Order: sequence, then structure tokens, then C-alpha cells
Amino acid sequence: MAISDLFQMLSSSASSPVIDFNEDYRLYNNTASSTDGISGFSLEKIRGFPWFDCQRNLAAICAVCLDGVHKGERSRNFSICKHVFHARCIDLWLVRRLTCPTCRSPFKMEPV
Repeated sequence: MAISDLFQMLSSSASSPVIDFNEDYRLYNNTASSTDGISGFSLEKIRGFPWFDCQRNLAAICAVCLDGVHKGERSRNFSICKHVFHARCIDLWLVRRLTCPTCRSPFKMEPV
């Protein structure tokens, strides 16, 4: 796809794009390094982790996408370090890494 085609597609979209988690995972998995020897959680296990819909705008910044965590966004936080992330962002991270993107604490979470 040419850049002009992509620009046209994005410019003509009146609403937010539909988020396809599986497509994001495929893209991330194809671009992530496979030589680092670190494996993360399976998608099935990640989907079992608790999440919450943010009830107010937080001062937190998602360390994966570097955007703020806003009211109504599905989010996850982890008991060891208390850092908060967009669920979609941290899910992709946890497929490849088992540490917090902010402080590198190990994630020790049991599915609900």
C-alpha cells in the first residue's frame, strides 16, 4: 500500500478505526525480536487477567504507547508495582516480556 493510499484511507475515515487485537498481535509478533530468548504469557492466559474500565482520567501515562490513561478506557494494573497501562498495550507487551515496562518488576499475576 502506498503512503498516499494510507493517507487517503485515514483522512476519509469519519469514525475511530476498529481495533483488532489479533491483527495487532500478529503485527507485533512479526516485528518483535525472536532472538532475545524471553517468552511471555499466552494470549489465553493474558485474556484471563483482571482489567478495569478507568472511572476518571488518571495522571498515569501508559509506558507502552506513551499516552495518558483516560476515563472509559480498559486498563490493567499489577499488584507488585501498581503501574497502570491500557489493557490493549500491556497485553501485547506481555506476549513478549514478563516484566513491567516502567520499572522492570516481574509480573506475578494469576488469572481470575
